[in-house]
Amino acid sequence: MTFPRGMAFETATHFIHFYGSDSDIWTIPMGAITVSEQKQGTLEDWVIKTFGAQHMEQSIVDIGHTVAGVWRPGITSYDDIRQGLGTTDAERHECLQSIRLLIERLDEIFLYVEPSPMALKTYGHKIRELILACTEVESTWSRYLRVAGATPVGKDFTTRDYVKLLSKLYLAEFEIKIKPYPTIAPIRPFDGWDLAKPTQSLSWYEAYNLTKHDRQAVRLSIV
Repeated sequence: MTFPRGMAFETATHFIHFYGSDSDIWTIPMGAITVSEQKQGTLEDWVIKTFGAQHMEQSIVDIGHTVAGVWRPGITSYDDIRQGLGTTDAERHECLQSIRLLIERLDEIFLYVEPSPMALKTYGHKIRELILACTEVESTWSRYLRVAGATPVGKDFTTRDYVKLLSKLYLAEFEIKIKPYPTIAPIRPFDGWDLAKPTQSLSWYEAYNLTKHDRQAVRLSIV
């Protein structure tokens, strides 16, 4: 089946349905096939009768609603990004420069250390430069909390505060794949983040946090 999934909603006068796929995260592609019909009965009855819908789920947010600064699948065009994310050109340029720098450093490391399951334990000062990625994540967490008007649990924001963003930013859904290196399994950096253990449940963040205080001890523990 080409379009096994879909999304339906209703206006004051009509039922509207978008056909969608079940591959990757692009469930409702740009330019999706759309069906509309004048309202009669309930939306649930309509999608069951017309499309044979099963396993229906209620959307958390209303159709057309976006959260400033939170990207979701389907936001691809320049105008949609500006409107949906609620960011300025200068802010997006700054973010692009940051990710560009990180990718360039990672690509440079790959020239010397070929990614493989065994190489994941490789240590070197050049690799340690990627600690900048952790500081970027922490900086972004702080930004979202400040925008939300959140108050830190203690004196400053810590993982006890940051973990509250897990569901709000859909962090558990993010997955990283290094396509040229299929032997490296997909990575979900926020999977298993636990409110009860907000630092220890993120192994990469705990290592970053320890490195800030005792770099030599962390090196010995991973070699």
